Amino acid sequence: MKDFAELVQTFTCIGDETKQKIIYSAKDLSDEKKAKVIEVLKKGEEKKKALKDAFDTKMLEHVEKHLKEVDDFKRGPLRKAFREAEEFDHTAEAKAAEDLLKDL
Repeated sequence: MKDFAELVQTFTCIGDETKQKIIYSAKDLSDEKKAKVIEVLKKGEEKKKALKDAFDTKMLEHVEKHLKEVDDFKRGPLRKAFREAEEFDHTAEAKAAEDLLKDL
């Protein structure tokens, strides 16, 4: 197996130090045993991908939940507070206008 070292380097389920140890240890192994090592690494890669996908799915669910809460806040309390602020502002303007008319 000529490209064993290159194949081992492509896996992300193990660290660089472990990759070097595997490459060094596999120098004297037969091609059949090297193929078994590659097979184990492929299974590890699949497990890592499955874990990452599960994590991404959970994070997406959390983000969507919080975005819904933000939307609900915008539609409810924030909109109500904005209307009250506008009412207060208009009331203040009307009162100022009345005071100005009284002075005339």
